[in-house]
Amino acid sequence: MCELVSDHVIAIIGGGILSDAVIALRSMVNSAFLILLALLQVRQFEVRGEVVTQHKDRLEWVQIESIDRRFVDYAVIEFDGRFGFKKVPEGIYKVTIGIAGAAEQQRSIEVRPAFADKQGRVAAKVAIKDDVVVKDRFKVGVASLAVSPKAMDELRRAHEAKGNVEKARQHLQKAIEISPNFDDALNNLGTYYFRDGRYDTAASLFLRALKANPNSFFAQVNLGGAFIALRDYERALAENQKAVGMRPDDSLAQSQMGQTLFHLKRYPEALTHLKTARQLDPFAFSLPGLFIAQTLQVQGERDGAIAEYKEFLKTHPGHPSSRFAEQQLLQLCEEIRGRSPKFHNCSSN
Repeated sequence: MCELVSDHVIAIIGGGILSDAVIALRSMVNSAFLILLALLQVRQFEVRGEVVTQHKDRLEWVQIESIDRRFVDYAVIEFDGRFGFKKVPEGIYKVTIGIAGAAEQQRSIEVRPAFADKQGRVAAKVAIKDDVVVKDRFKVGVASLAVSPKAMDELRRAHEAKGNVEKARQHLQKAIEISPNFDDALNNLGTYYFRDGRYDTAASLFLRALKANPNSFFAQVNLGGAFIALRDYERALAENQKAVGMRPDDSLAQSQMGQTLFHLKRYPEALTHLKTARQLDPFAFSLPGLFIAQTLQVQGERDGAIAEYKEFLKTHPGHPSSRFAEQQLLQLCEEIRGRSPKFHNCSSN
């Protein structure tokens, strides 16, 4: 710990007064320390959002959650479809919209300086198809109907933990101990293990959730993602097909289907699903645009791949995967320049 010394304080060591040079040096060190602290602080923003739908009277609540689940917050959606969050750290977020009598809808947003105005406000617009709001309803499995009120209370406490990962995990574990077939708790706990890289454990929890409630879309799409992480692409194909069948308008389901087909080298089919995913959610955290670029690249379509990498860098400025995209773009440009020295379309702008 560094001790900050005010310019108005005379420091005395061993009965002597510090020289002007020493005081000046200490002042420089203190200033440098303050600058370092400022650089280390995570920048925070205000998110101002709006849900676009004809059924605004049925909008209830909104949750914003970082991909690592260390920042979670909730808000009530106003009658005009607007919502807001303050002190949101820079990063990638999943926004979940609660709709009366219908399934939750999820979209991705990126909170970064590139998207903020001078006051640090980031605008987010979530468009929801009106037919999805009307027709998409939750279905409950028979086994999950016997959930204890105490287990429900533990799930509520897990949600209220708001970013305290260990506390949330403990409440979810208690909920499952009370009601072993509590599909929501099983699925939520599985996502924590998934983010820790314990994909086998996550997959087993998603499977338990689906056994309790075969209609749980979130457990289904998460199971498909777990098998991708485990590199079991044939099993991932089967599970992601089920997820797409349950919700064809879900970006994550379409993106994971595309990723699975990419790994199985079924490139034309992969492109179809990846493009659908990007259309549904342009800022999808599953990054379908990056996979589109890679798919075109492995197929030898250099011009198309270059265009997609450039589009990715434009859409996701400052994203952790930007460096990879820039490296691939540079590699492709060098390959084309080697064949056509007059080629100049390689700027990432």
